[in-house]
Amino acid sequence: MFSKTEEIGMKFKLIGLLILLSIFLTNTISFAARYRFTPIVSAKETYTDNVFLTDKNTKDDYITDVSAGGIFTFLSKTSGMDFSFYPAYVWYKDNSRDPTWRLPATLDIWSIIAPRTRLEIFDRFLRSDDPDENRPVVSEDTGQIEAPGDSTVRRGRGWYLTNYATVRVDRQIGANDSVYGQFLYSFRREEESDGNDNDRYAPSAGFTHWFGPRWGTTASSVYTRALFDNSSDFHDIAYLLQLQRKLTNRFQFFGRYEYNFLNHDDDDVTDYHFYAPSTGFSYEVAEDSRIALGIGYYYQDFVAGDDEHGPFFFGDAYKRWNYRNWTASLLGRAGLDRNDFGNERLGFEWSAGINGRIRYDFTRNFYGNVFGNYRYSDFINDSREDNRYRVGAGLGWLPTGWMTLSLEYFNNVLDSTDTEDYTENRVWLQLTLQPDRPWRF
Repeated sequence: MFSKTEEIGMKFKLIGLLILLSIFLTNTISFAARYRFTPIVSAKETYTDNVFLTDKNTKDDYITDVSAGGIFTFLSKTSGMDFSFYPAYVWYKDNSRDPTWRLPATLDIWSIIAPRTRLEIFDRFLRSDDPDENRPVVSEDTGQIEAPGDSTVRRGRGWYLTNYATVRVDRQIGANDSVYGQFLYSFRREEESDGNDNDRYAPSAGFTHWFGPRWGTTASSVYTRALFDNSSDFHDIAYLLQLQRKLTNRFQFFGRYEYNFLNHDDDDVTDYHFYAPSTGFSYEVAEDSRIALGIGYYYQDFVAGDDEHGPFFFGDAYKRWNYRNWTASLLGRAGLDRNDFGNERLGFEWSAGINGRIRYDFTRNFYGNVFGNYRYSDFINDSREDNRYRVGAGLGWLPTGWMTLSLEYFNNVLDSTDTEDYTENRVWLQLTLQPDRPWRF
């Protein structure tokens, strides 16, 4: 077994390997390739009135962090890469914890490795002590969730490491048919010895085939091997079968059947089969606008013990607006999923949430924004329901083309049936320095 220090070093080597792989993949591109780098330096002062996220005996603190990083991009006719990294050093005025460091880093590589064949590598790494920082990574253009983040509850200021990496190959066959293969690896490490340290390995594959212009089918399967330090390891096999009927090129109905079998390594932990037939529709309005809704019934058949069952609905809606002086986005999602790999291991969860953001440019150099999200979680196997709210607003000023001064506030609330509630108010002032144009080479 490796020590935590050795494991951290191994994870950084993995990220370095992915970067080297990106260079290898783009080594055969044309001379028209474009390389850009945007350096970013910032200093941030944060005040929180509940630094440990507790219900009673709350403690406030001032937190200072200084970061220096940037965004590196590469683009050619057949390949591209985006790599962002923002290492920061953090210290607390009232010594809520010792000084520490944070590192969010995101790597996204794509390459057309053969005609109609696309390879994509995505990696999201995070080291932080901030319970609020592990949020989903969402594409600004499409609203697709690239990394899920953590929706479970975290308190205190101990550091944690997370990494979510995927390697995926998509192959287009004919005009409408396609196949894919993917491998997902994620890990989580905690400063505290009783944390939910885990590793997940999940190969998957699937295809879409149209029998004619109106009728088609989609099938996919995934195998998951999950390893935990403080709870039982498991194997999970899942598959999805779907029959779809097009009414127009953008609108279709579908019927779907999902199944998975979870088998724990420990005999004293109950295994189960899970069945979930459903039906719904999807409508692709445009690249920046979509909606899908459906309803179904789930049945969780435990090998031993009481079964769980009931109706559920699922949905996915996204819309982005771009006008002269303002932009806005709205993302809503609902559905069933397993929630085992975050700060808490809670099993099956039905969740519904909405996220919104609006930015308005008062002048060329002065803007304001408001944002908010709400998430409801029903943890089926834990008899627990969580309501989480987060709303805020901010102002930004650009005194020069390379300097931004921003002031933001948000209110963060947890209302739970099975864990201690909390309310946090947080405000911060941030100075950011970056060139108005990226460096090209």
